[in-house]
Amino acid sequence: MIENGGDSPTSQTIEVKQQVITTVERAAKALGIATGVAKGDMVFSNGQAKVIEIAGRLSGGTFQLRKFHWQRVLTSLKKQLN
Repeated sequence: MIENGGDSPTSQTIEVKQQVITTVERAAKALGIATGVAKGDMVFSNGQAKVIEIAGRLSGGTFQLRKFHWQRVLTSLKKQLN
């Protein structure tokens, strides 16, 4: 099985999103990740954000590739237009 991320943007409410963000930030801080990248696998169940995994790295699989592909395309276009 290849991990390919989740839905982005999510269809969840602002309140759910904020709870997930706060939980990821607290978990990363607890692991000593204060700067740089943190990747979190989360679920929202029974009204609570729950941590599956927090790591000091980028996500893998096609989720990461899709995000960085478009970032490289936009950066290249900006350079060509300037």
